[in-house]
Formats: sequence, C-alpha cells, structure tokens
Amino acid sequence: MKYKFLFLFLIISSLVFSQNEKLDKTKTDNIQKVIGLFQAKNIDGISKIVNYPLSREYPIPNVKNGADLKKRFNQIFDEKIID
Repeated sequence: MKYKFLFLFLIISSLVFSQNEKLDKTKTDNIQKVIGLFQAKNIDGISKIVNYPLSREYPIPNVKNGADLKKRFNQIFDEKIID
C-alpha cells in the first residue's frame, strides 16, 4: 500500500514539475538563426555570435577568438553536431 502511494506521488509530482518553459519569439528567432548558420555552414556568421573564450573538453583546446574558431572549425564542430 505504501508503494502505491509513493508511486502515485512520484507520478503526480513529475507531471507538476515537468512543465516545459515556453520560449518567447526572440529566443525562438535566435535559435533559428543559429540553426540556419550551421545549415549554411556559414563559419563567419557562427564566429560572430559565439562568446569567447569557448571552452572545450580535453584534448581539444579552448577557442580564444573568432580567427581561432575559423581556423579550427572542423575540429571543434564535427558533422554530427553540424547536422
């Protein structure tokens, strides 16, 4: 009996707390802009919107600036990320 109440409580709490945040139009437009830049493989455009330094996991060194990103673009973003 305890387990049924616990299970019911977990289901209800997960439904209450799993409300998705609705994105406003500005956020949606920004996301679409980033997606479009990657689809077009517009490296210049991507390098302008990134905040530097861009941290990367070892063994890939951090990206210091836009020129560094342009030079190492294929090392930083593989085809899976771009797609």
